[in-house]
Amino acid sequence: MKRTLIVATTSYAGMGPYVSEIVNTFSPEDDVYFFFHDYGDDFVKRNIKRGLQKKIVFLKQANS
Repeated sequence: MKRTLIVATTSYAGMGPYVSEIVNTFSPEDDVYFFFHDYGDDFVKRNIKRGLQKKIVFLKQANS
């Protein structure tokens, strides 16, 4: 797989576990990078494997 960027915007309630499960199928050696729109509770960030977090950019938004 060539360099890949995965972008995820605001998800619906309850989608965080699905997003983190999909991301965690990748390994740090994969040439894939992520850009996530995450709320202030950092749910997605807390549930991603540590080795992958260096490949992720998080855009935070406060809960409304």
